[in-house]
Amino acid sequence: MSKEESSEKLEKIEVYYSVLDLLKRSWPTPLVRLESFGDVWAKLEFYNPLSRSIKDRVALYMIENLKGKCRRILDATSGNYGIALSILGKLYGIDVTILLPRRVERYVKTILKILGARYIETDIEINNEDMIKLCRELADRFEACFTDQFENDLNPEAHYIYTGRELVKQLKTISKKPDIFIAAIGTSGHICGIGRALKEEFPNIKIIGVACREDDHIPGMKPIKAGPRWINIVDHVFEIGLKDAVKGVIELARKEGLLVGLSSGAVIAALEHAMNTFGRDLTYVLVFPDDVFKYVDSIEKMISNVEL
Repeated sequence: MSKEESSEKLEKIEVYYSVLDLLKRSWPTPLVRLESFGDVWAKLEFYNPLSRSIKDRVALYMIENLKGKCRRILDATSGNYGIALSILGKLYGIDVTILLPRRVERYVKTILKILGARYIETDIEINNEDMIKLCRELADRFEACFTDQFENDLNPEAHYIYTGRELVKQLKTISKKPDIFIAAIGTSGHICGIGRALKEEFPNIKIIGVACREDDHIPGMKPIKAGPRWINIVDHVFEIGLKDAVKGVIELARKEGLLVGLSSGAVIAALEHAMNTFGRDLTYVLVFPDDVFKYVDSIEKMISNVEL
């Protein structure tokens, strides 16, 4: 190896001086082509290092906007946002309380316990008026700031400024003009923020939302009936059930070797519907919010019932 080659290799070694430095310099997250699906590109948000999910971005943006204003913060979550918020609270010296619905994936409570995070279980489903009311009451009692990921415009703003603009730059770097953007709907923050950035640069793009079927449950996703706040930007919605989301996870793993979470599996299931509706000879861009490892228990219960 020549000195020049050795020097070039050393320059590519990444060293981080804190976990916050690691998080901020982990962006942009990768954009990868899914070759077996066609001209399809996926943004891999499980490369965020704290919660291994897209929620690192919102949690960081919320905390940095509240820094110096609040010693305590509180919010309701069913998973990744609570993990990200709890970690960042420790890094910034802010006390965090998480409200969880009782029907939450087992991993959430386990990880929060590992972190030593404070959480409160309730019998109230996430993202409804009773949960919002309870959050406000507890925020007053604890003298805390309620970050309110379901209603606070800082949520889509974080994705517009960071995730969306990153994606635009990545697409321009490879000279791609996307026709269709597909993303899951939970709070609706990331589909709104990223969709807005894409529409500003590519005005003809269609924004496709993926919602959980009303009679089903997919962690991190919501049915349209739940009234996500920021879906005005969405041009079309496909409703996906848990079984098809699991099938999407398995299909992607076997075709591309990517191990993604259930909302990402729902996005893959919606991709097939979109291709049948809008055409296969188009450029598709997807977002994969997290990876598979948190959902192994749920997938194991269903995998024998999934036909591929």
